Amino acid sequence: ALCLRDNQLREVPHFAACTALVSVDIANNGTLQVPASLHWVAQLKQLRVVDLRGVHNDVASYWPEAKCNTMRHIANLAKALKRRNKHARVHMSPS
Repeated sequence: ALCLRDNQLREVPHFAACTALVSVDIANNGTLQVPASLHWVAQLKQLRVVDLRGVHNDVASYWPEAKCNTMRHIANLAKALKRRNKHARVHMSPS
């Protein structure tokens, strides 16, 4: 497991070399943005849980482009993990 919760991360660290990871917790990093695809995360064959709740918290009543991109890449990661393993889970906040 890799726990990076509450670390004020601005981007997802590259942990592709950690091939035995089963769980990654990146939750509550309110300034974290995901400007590019997370396809490399889906390649981790043992990965079952990715927690991305509370990332890119934005107090605006609308979603700026950066937040739309973040949510799109997180949703794409969830789909890729589910295609690989129906028991995989990506936890994310709806807003």
